[in-house]
Amino acid sequence: MTMLLLALRSLHLIVVVSWFSGLFFLVRMMIYQVDAIREGRHSDVIELMRLAQKRVRRIIIIPGMIGTLGFGTWLMVLTGALMQPWFHVKALLVLVLLAYQAWCWRLSVRLGTGDVIVSSRLLRLMNEVPFFLLVGIVFTVLFKSPILGIRAMASLL
Repeated sequence: MTMLLLALRSLHLIVVVSWFSGLFFLVRMMIYQVDAIREGRHSDVIELMRLAQKRVRRIIIIPGMIGTLGFGTWLMVLTGALMQPWFHVKALLVLVLLAYQAWCWRLSVRLGTGDVIVSSRLLRLMNEVPFFLLVGIVFTVLFKSPILGIRAMASLL
């Protein structure tokens, strides 16, 4: 394995961790914000959550996502992964993760206006989605198997 490939895999893994941590943190802050709004807490707490979510979206999630997709694409080209069946499953799971991120983003922006459209219970459940996707992606990539990633996710459910 070349030095370039090892460096790209390392960088890809680092930004993946950043992206996922940002998604977990964003939803956790939305839970706190929904609880604060429903309990009628001081508006300073709600404003702090709104600003923190905005910063997490811009400073952690966006760079993590861009880095992940950028390094991932570079790795895909260098390794020829696009022609492998396991990669199609991984790509599908990444697309689901992108849809999840878009849902979180829209919800976070709406919460910033004070519009509570979900319960904190639903948010707590939705906060588990990236974990299941991560398990599926990791098992799919490490075992190079389109089935093992899906099985791993299903066994956790």
